Amino acid sequence: MMNKGDFEQTPVFLGTSDPDFHVPVERVYASTNILREMDASVTEKVYANRGHTISEDEIELVNRIIF
Repeated sequence: MMNKGDFEQTPVFLGTSDPDFHVPVERVYASTNILREMDASVTEKVYANRGHTISEDEIELVNRIIF
């Protein structure tokens, strides 16, 4: 399947835990690949055994990426 659109290097952050009982890490990897094929500037970070939550580290990282 060919994805349409161009993110024109828009910064995108994907953070997850391995495991995350709601979003399998394989889905995050697949999403990263699709977004990169569509010219997004993707930062991906996988945390070990953190569960389905947002951490302070992720908030700080996103702020650095965007601002």
